[in-house]
Amino acid sequence: MLFADDIELITSTADDMVIAVATLDAVCLEWGLLISTQKTKVMTDGIDDIQVEIRGQKLESVSNFVYLGSKLSRGNDLGPEVARRIGLAAAAFGLLRKPLWKKSEIDKETKFQVYKAVVLPTLLYGAETWTTKQKDIKKLNTFHLRCLRSIIGVSWKDRWTNAKVLETCQSHGMPFLVSCARLRWLGHIARLDSDRLPKQLLFGRLSSTRPAGGPLLRWTDCAKKDLKQASIPIEQWLELAQDPVHWKSLVKDGLGKWETDSMKKPSLLITGEGASGLFPCLNDGCGRQFLSHRGLAQHIRQKHHPVSALVPSASAAMVDPVVLRCTFVGCDRQFSSQRGLAQHIRQRHHLSGDPPRLANAGRNAPGPFLCSRDGCDRHFSSHRGLAQHTRQIHNLLSIPPSSADVVGSPNISSTPLLICGSCGRICKNRSGLTRHVQHCVATQN
Repeated sequence: MLFADDIELITSTADDMVIAVATLDAVCLEWGLLISTQKTKVMTDGIDDIQVEIRGQKLESVSNFVYLGSKLSRGNDLGPEVARRIGLAAAAFGLLRKPLWKKSEIDKETKFQVYKAVVLPTLLYGAETWTTKQKDIKKLNTFHLRCLRSIIGVSWKDRWTNAKVLETCQSHGMPFLVSCARLRWLGHIARLDSDRLPKQLLFGRLSSTRPAGGPLLRWTDCAKKDLKQASIPIEQWLELAQDPVHWKSLVKDGLGKWETDSMKKPSLLITGEGASGLFPCLNDGCGRQFLSHRGLAQHIRQKHHPVSALVPSASAAMVDPVVLRCTFVGCDRQFSSQRGLAQHIRQRHHLSGDPPRLANAGRNAPGPFLCSRDGCDRHFSSHRGLAQHTRQIHNLLSIPPSSADVVGSPNISSTPLLICGSCGRICKNRSGLTRHVQHCVATQN
């Protein structure tokens, strides 16, 4: 492939590469041209490097190099090219920070036009030929949204969603832009003559079969995914692409609708009489309702001080919110997080909460822990058994010290019981409770 003074030789074997380089060097010498051995590089698709020489000088073997503005890597990995594109776009964006982005007298519409004319082309140079994975799109989209937020002066503290940022800037997300560029190139190839090399490569098939295991992602796989997202029939795309104006309209309209639908998420805040299976906030007449106990806990912690108890609705009784209660004598404080309970015990009671160690009275003998709830006289051999019994039989989230009398232990009332309000498990210390509650919350979510 020849482009001005850039020449690329592609062969299937090492011997063919040696012959091709020697032939090219001989032809260049006939025309008075000299190949630079310092600028010429050799890259193999496999692991082992090959030795290629020009007039006795060995050429350097590399794992990646820049050709026509794009970084080609061994194994066709797109990661280095994406990182390079982001770096170049960040440099272009940074050069315009003081003279343009920070100027309040320049309207935002002008800034958006400059961003689309300078930064986006640098970021998406060659994107129509990319075989992108989800991680590559995520990196590009993160940089794109960070630039837009910087232009309009919005930080993460303002709690703007990505959809709101894109709507304000009248822009599209990176999945839309990359897919649109790829489908635009696909339509251009479809309109080429059959003897053109790009069209032959697109519709050609290799004689060998694909190796076993997870197949590598191909450009055609990405194009088929883009066609599906744009609601374009795969069986009719070649016919539809013959009209460039109609094809452009189909691509933009289809991908635009797909982007709008993908950004719609279920609301985490639902109010009204028809709401069911929610966690309502009953603090001071606050009627807000949440889909999870974690959202309710965060709302109570941020909006209401001090923290109040989490009370689930009747329809959500099967999923108990995590309520951590301090069970020291005379202390009835409740917490929505294990960190708050641990800090309270450390500052107020100066104890770690280790339960007493009791001798085992035998398998068939009455246990040392007695339940005194509502006249219940059942014995248990461990804190955990008593806690599970109290939660399942008496529907309590925690056990106050007065409800669990330990046979032969008169000082048990002065020992705090650190109990998980979700599953009823008793932990020996606050560190164990912290690790258990984190695992318990992650399991429920």
